[in-house]
Amino acid sequence: MKKYEFLEHPADLKIRSFGKDLPELFINSALGMMDFLYAKLEKNYIQTERIELAADNLESLLVDWLAEILYLSDTNKRVYLDYKIIEFSKTKIIADVGSQTATAKDDIKAVTYHELSITQQPDGWQATVVYDI
Repeated sequence: MKKYEFLEHPADLKIRSFGKDLPELFINSALGMMDFLYAKLEKNYIQTERIELAADNLESLLVDWLAEILYLSDTNKRVYLDYKIIEFSKTKIIADVGSQTATAKDDIKAVTYHELSITQQPDGWQATVVYDI
């Protein structure tokens, strides 16, 4: 199963992610965003951080998760390449994320709710997210 794919969009960035379960879907969504922002890098972790988020629903949790990683990446000038989900529910995520210093090759202004979808498929889960670039 592929992790994510970049879709056509007239003005913004649109990524569809896949996962056998919801935690894997969230990880692959983050990896797709990082792939857009940074050139391919070797996994050479220097720092691990814990991210803890709660939201009212699954869609908000995904947007908040991606927005937090985007914020940390932009603020700290780091690419987040390694994800270990510690706890997951449809309203809460706790994860340890590994990162290394990097220079972005592109920019994302924001994670949006526009065309946001999370659906269960016969072989797992699928999410589509549009990013303001």
